[in-house]
Amino acid sequence: MRVGLEAAAAFALLASGCGLGRSVYSVDRVEEGRAVLVDEHGETVTVKAADLPQPPSEGDVLVDFQADAKERERLLYDIRERRSRLLQKSGGGSAAELSLEGP
Repeated sequence: MRVGLEAAAAFALLASGCGLGRSVYSVDRVEEGRAVLVDEHGETVTVKAADLPQPPSEGDVLVDFQADAKERERLLYDIRERRSRLLQKSGGGSAAELSLEGP
């Protein structure tokens, strides 16, 4: 879904007014001047990268359209923990074999 930042921000504001809380997106990719954002439900929103307060980078976590390093680290920690538990349940491999970071 491609929407302007104004529409995405308006939706986030509406959602927060409805008790749905803050808007949290991760930056999936940036291409041709557009940032593809993914929410916790896997829904995507495409906005002009220049419309965001800071230049986005792949992997950034945006809370209410502001980069949030603490939230990014919290989400990475959660992912590592889940991956570790899944590997333990399956009895295969180690968490070190599945790196979230590059080689």
